[in-house]
Amino acid sequence: MAADKTPAVVPKKPFEKRHSKVAVLLVVIISSILLSKTTSLAANLNEPLYGNVFSTYNLTTVSTTFFCIGCLTSVVFSHKTNIWSSFDLLSLIYAVGPLAVLYEQRFLLEYSPILTPHLIQASFAYPIYFLLGFENTRLATDWANQAGGGTQWWKLQVYAGLLSGLTVWFGKDRAIFHNTVYNVFYLAALASFLSILFKARTFLKYPRDSRPNYSALLIHGVVLLAILYSTSSIPQFQRGLVEGLHNPPDRNQTILARTESTTGWLSVFEEEERNIRLMRSGHSLIGGVFRETNESVFGSFYFMEAVHLAKKKSTEPKRALQIGLGVGVSAWSLIKNGVSVDVVEIDPYVYEYAKQFFDLPEPAQVHIQDGREYINYGEPAVYDYILHDVFTGGSVPATLFSLEALLEMKKVLKPDGILALNFLGSNLHPYNHTMAHVTHTLKAVFPHIRCYAEGTKNEKGVQNFVYFASSESISFRAPLEDEIHDSYIREDMLHRMPQMEVDLTYDPKLVSILTDENNLLVENQIDSALEHWKAMRTLLPSGFWWNY
Repeated sequence: MAADKTPAVVPKKPFEKRHSKVAVLLVVIISSILLSKTTSLAANLNEPLYGNVFSTYNLTTVSTTFFCIGCLTSVVFSHKTNIWSSFDLLSLIYAVGPLAVLYEQRFLLEYSPILTPHLIQASFAYPIYFLLGFENTRLATDWANQAGGGTQWWKLQVYAGLLSGLTVWFGKDRAIFHNTVYNVFYLAALASFLSILFKARTFLKYPRDSRPNYSALLIHGVVLLAILYSTSSIPQFQRGLVEGLHNPPDRNQTILARTESTTGWLSVFEEEERNIRLMRSGHSLIGGVFRETNESVFGSFYFMEAVHLAKKKSTEPKRALQIGLGVGVSAWSLIKNGVSVDVVEIDPYVYEYAKQFFDLPEPAQVHIQDGREYINYGEPAVYDYILHDVFTGGSVPATLFSLEALLEMKKVLKPDGILALNFLGSNLHPYNHTMAHVTHTLKAVFPHIRCYAEGTKNEKGVQNFVYFASSESISFRAPLEDEIHDSYIREDMLHRMPQMEVDLTYDPKLVSILTDENNLLVENQIDSALEHWKAMRTLLPSGFWWNY
């Protein structure tokens, strides 16, 4: 009897493991977009309540740890899951995460800013990184099982690596929307699109092996509803000012304007009780005035404008450069006193709000760009004064305090020009080490330095200190009556300034010069950021900071 030659039926591999090259590369691209965006967006969600130091403090390290845990978990459990399920969960976290973050912030308003941001990210950034690590490892395992090694597999690995690197590089500093939450929702839509696309493809290609996943459809429905609700009803998630949402009748502060710009959430608000108008940037106040007199709420800005009181031999018209505008108190005074002022401000809305709400006169020139970039390419010996005030959100950009930056400032100053530099710090042990580094670096560039405290010289905690630095000796004359501009606070601060000079003695063995390559300000602003956070919560109630 002849043998039966009917070939045996070889069972197919489960359809979910058969990924085409297009599918693999598309997953790589979208995963890379999610990786490149999530950390910065997660930090932006916390910045209005915790400042730019604590919202980023160890965020990358902890996120990377969760990514690695996801990779290891995938090795054990990858056979029990479908890769597209991870994208279902990712889309859900991106859509619901901002709401969860917002209500966690409200519950944890009074707790320490050091650990609380990490607790909040447990509902957003950390599970996202875990799932990205999980699904990328799962995909790599599927490649190996599907291709069985060989040239084709290695080619795919190379293509995927190049695509991932290019996507992360291209996308890391770019945003689809100016609004953080809208960018988060864009990522939710992207993850949902990828999941739906390949589930539909699988269903059409293998109709007998697959069936509709109603739980996944429910997830995508929740994603859509969460996005619609958030963008229509949540005050913090609106692009601009919505009067009914942002100014309820029970609030003491009235928001006049708000936007999310290049430096974060920016707003102008008034408070009737103290009759003040201030500009808020994230978790900091970058200036304000008393509405009745238009005098500055913060006295240190009047110290900054004292540069024009420095005794100079030349009687020619003076020219000043202001790096960091704030509400324009110092620029206003210099312009009124006949000084030609050029303004360099990185945030266009700071300049617009200073003009619209704080009566800033038109400067000679306005440059909307990074201060370091401007001075690096500035003309030599053109300015009599530089006003350097770039503190915001609880810290300063360290690149504007380095030796290289100060040398560039010296270059654009005239030989007898003066740099006025505002720094938030302390001159008392044990918090004076950061200020000592700044003093040491200034002395490496300018032979003559003087410094004045906004409050008492031995005040505990952090406060504003204004340095004056020059290549020539510095002495100040008393202000003339017409230079006071009918301002009692300006007159008081300028007359008290000589008594507020601080001793800049420090042990040179314990400090180092701040450079672009070794700038200790990057890691030494935790103490001052914590004191600043406490000060902001004292000046205004916690609920105000939550209503950004």
